[in-house]
Amino acid sequence: GNLGNGYNTTLSGDTLVYLSQLNQGLCVSSLVSHFSRFYNRQLEDGRGVNSGVMFWQLNDVWAAPTWSVLDVNLRPKMLYYSIGHLYHPVVGNAYWNLTHVVFSVVNRLDTAVAFDFDLFLYDARSTKSLKEWGVKGITKPASSTEGYSIPGRNGHSALIPLL
Repeated sequence: GNLGNGYNTTLSGDTLVYLSQLNQGLCVSSLVSHFSRFYNRQLEDGRGVNSGVMFWQLNDVWAAPTWSVLDVNLRPKMLYYSIGHLYHPVVGNAYWNLTHVVFSVVNRLDTAVAFDFDLFLYDARSTKSLKEWGVKGITKPASSTEGYSIPGRNGHSALIPLL
């Protein structure tokens, strides 16, 4: 197949299927992470926002590269492995919102949880580490904590809540 959109790369069928499965894993895991960041939040007017995502499409009857998690022989596909950790009771992630790195910790437990993690920014071409952030905090029970990293004293970072 040809990628189109000005790309002159011809791919084998196996490579195209592999890349479609990689794309599926990245898309669905990004979506699940996005909705999980709004876990158990309320807007200022009292309306609820979201409690995450229920993932239900386990298999498909077609022997084709579909959006299912299992192939026609019930073998897990790449998506199966790329989203499992997103449903753990406590999950941390980071994303770039075009102005700064935003950290999010989702706590689905009924007790507060302390967190402490590091984020590393790498140059994709050289794999050289460009910057490192350290984030510490405590989440409330059954909630999500979101904030961004800013330089603090002695090179440490502070978590500044956004909501």
